[in-house]
Amino acid sequence: LLHHSLQSPLIPSWNFSSPLWNYGLAWLVWMIAGTIYYSHVNFHGNYAHGFYYSVNVGYSVGWSGLTDYNVPSKAFSVVYLLIGAIFLTRWLVFLVESAVDDKSQREESRYQTERHIRRTSRLYGPLLNAYIYLSVNSDKLLIVYIWFLYVLLGTWWSCFVIGWPLLDGLYFSLSSLSTGGMWSIPLKSPDYVYACVGLY
Repeated sequence: LLHHSLQSPLIPSWNFSSPLWNYGLAWLVWMIAGTIYYSHVNFHGNYAHGFYYSVNVGYSVGWSGLTDYNVPSKAFSVVYLLIGAIFLTRWLVFLVESAVDDKSQREESRYQTERHIRRTSRLYGPLLNAYIYLSVNSDKLLIVYIWFLYVLLGTWWSCFVIGWPLLDGLYFSLSSLSTGGMWSIPLKSPDYVYACVGLY
């Protein structure tokens, strides 16, 4: 089941000829370029602020506070955002295509898993059906589990490091993950806070 869970287009294989590795390399170059530019043009060599702002612009999060201060920076942000939108759209298309191509194989695997469980399990009734559902959909549920853990991590970090109440921490985590950007960190936060939020 663990092996089955890991066979997801969201998780790249170790085949370096896979397009996901090319997209990953392109993403890395894109983020580094944005971080370097913003660090030196907008924030006087502050890489934590530059990284934070490159994420803010590149993913159209829209956190308030830091902003573009001059015309060249605004022009760069327009191009940077467009490149990011094209790149992320192509990556999402690749994931959808991978999922569709793998659908028949996955359905067969799920069917075999269900048959095996019904033949060997001592459970019956609703408990058996629930166990089968969790087993055959383990790859999908893994993403849901990771998302919940990610939200909990962001909420805990916001409350522990920044000192926000629980609701504010949850509000920040969810609005950031959904790129709503409705709540940003305090403007005078230490550099490591900007760096951590950028990574998040």
